[in-house]
Amino acid sequence: MIKNYVLLKKMLVIGIILFFLGSSFGSGIGVNLLENPQDFNSLENKVSSSSKTDWWPMYNHDLLNSGNSTSRAPDTPNILWTFETHDQMASPVVYDGKVYVGSYDGIVYCVDMYTGEQIWNFTTGDEINTFSPAVVDGRVYIGSWDEYMYCLDAETGDKIWSHYIGDLIESSPAVYNERIYFGSYDRKVYCLEAETGDKIWDFATDYWVFTSPAIYNDRVYIGSFDGNLYCLDTITGDKIWDFPADDRIQTSSPCIAYGKVYFGADCGKLYCVDAETGVKIWDFTTGGRIHSSPAFAYGNVYFGSEDTYAYCLDGETGDEIWSYSLGNQIHASPSVADGKVYIASMWSGATICCLNAHTGNERWTYPIASWASPAIADGRLFFGCFNLYCFRDSDPPDAPIITGPTQGTVGAEYEYYFTITDPDDDDMYIRIDWEIGPGKWDGPFPSGSVVRYNYTWKNKGTYKIRAQTQDIYGLNSDWGELEVTIPRVRHVQNFPFVRFLERLINYYPILRNLLRI
Repeated sequence: MIKNYVLLKKMLVIGIILFFLGSSFGSGIGVNLLENPQDFNSLENKVSSSSKTDWWPMYNHDLLNSGNSTSRAPDTPNILWTFETHDQMASPVVYDGKVYVGSYDGIVYCVDMYTGEQIWNFTTGDEINTFSPAVVDGRVYIGSWDEYMYCLDAETGDKIWSHYIGDLIESSPAVYNERIYFGSYDRKVYCLEAETGDKIWDFATDYWVFTSPAIYNDRVYIGSFDGNLYCLDTITGDKIWDFPADDRIQTSSPCIAYGKVYFGADCGKLYCVDAETGVKIWDFTTGGRIHSSPAFAYGNVYFGSEDTYAYCLDGETGDEIWSYSLGNQIHASPSVADGKVYIASMWSGATICCLNAHTGNERWTYPIASWASPAIADGRLFFGCFNLYCFRDSDPPDAPIITGPTQGTVGAEYEYYFTITDPDDDDMYIRIDWEIGPGKWDGPFPSGSVVRYNYTWKNKGTYKIRAQTQDIYGLNSDWGELEVTIPRVRHVQNFPFVRFLERLINYYPILRNLLRI
């Protein structure tokens, strides 16, 4: 009786404190969290996930064609899912939980980035080569060899407009200030109105324009098969300057960083020119043609060559820092994130390779041959071949933490709380073993949720509540455990108000430690 009296006294003190706190901060907050804590955690998880992700919404990540993301990136070639099309895939982009990619089968696909399930597709009249769409303001902009530039609804895939160019399009569009910029086989660079698709201006070069534009300081930078890199005014299309390379500029699109423009040409040189004036700062010679578009990260320039090597150069001086042979020609552009470089080679025996961005040491390889360039977002690497691949490291969930009464009586119903977390923030399922073996999986629940279950013990004894979680990719946690002894002397927990306070202590175990209950 004395023990029960002390417990009641402590609980009443807590009740008084909570009463005044509730008066200060608003009534019902604690009760609502206890009634359905996982709802709050679910909302918090969705908001934070959306706001913190560095998406890859266009070719080479951004308008500078940096090819560089602040996202985490895979340390292992662990494939989460694949999505199969009818032909070779182009370079994917990722935005708001969706992967957008074109294919040589002429179809634009929208795929859920977490599951690999198709959301929608849109069929053009001809193949979509290695270039990427651009996803801006709820719209997808992409060209096709059917000679049209398309604008699609990003959610539904419905066509909003199309603009007939009159020749093949193999250039990824750049969207800037409500205008779209891209090149075409008809030797022109185009500027269209993003809202309507109406033409604003075009600029004629002397040969095909395969490269994708970069935008910097209200200027368009784009290379042509005629061997020139052009700098144009974004508003008027007037030429500001051009720089003649020593050979054709095929698909090596310009990358801009710190006032410098980097691009490659068929002569095997990577060039660095001043973005303001077009004056050459340096060049670097490789042993093969350069079709790979450079990426810029950590003060360095990364690119591949047909001589089979991936290169890392000092962005300021052009000095070689390291080079690594993939054993086959490289046309794909590298993507950089999390201290790693991802780049693919082509032809038989080719691989996608993950290298240390600072040393060039190999981290891992996977047997894929492709011209396409990877995209990186939210710890995932997306890469197109004849399938669309999603790579991501995956760790098992943490063992659930179980809180609730550790003593009780036969026939009384008790509440238990299961805190579930996953190091990759994956959603999880949970199953409980009360006393007769594991039950069915329940969920999924977001990582960080506190899931509540009630249970009534039917017999005296000492039991272990066991709980296990499984993430949506099938990885299981260790078992979490809580030992419970039945029976216990009937005590004050049968009073409704005191039972509420005891539930609160079970939900916030720190209170139990502070009050030595």
